[in-house]
Amino acid sequence: MSRVYVEKPASALISRRTFLKLIGIIIAVTALGVYKFTDIIIQRNKYIKMRQKGQYEDDRRVRQVYGLAVAYENPMIKRFYDEFAKHPLNEVSESLLHTGYVPRIKAF
Repeated sequence: MSRVYVEKPASALISRRTFLKLIGIIIAVTALGVYKFTDIIIQRNKYIKMRQKGQYEDDRRVRQVYGLAVAYENPMIKRFYDEFAKHPLNEVSESLLHTGYVPRIKAF
């Protein structure tokens, strides 16, 4: 008893042209996603740098106005500690003045 096996032609499953279209679409979607992700990172870093520049400029201006050699001699900061926080590294000063560390991996 002889059996005859007939295979479907490969083009019946997916043609070469369809395969290339699918791969092209996958690559395009991936590239756009990566581009958007890097754009978000660049915008975030730009905002952080602008904020730092503004803070350093404010600190420099206050030190010039009051003739201070260092930032911690600022009368506004001294008043804050006298009225609210009582001493550095207090719970109040930690929550209002100091920033917390968040790993960048968890930020996303």
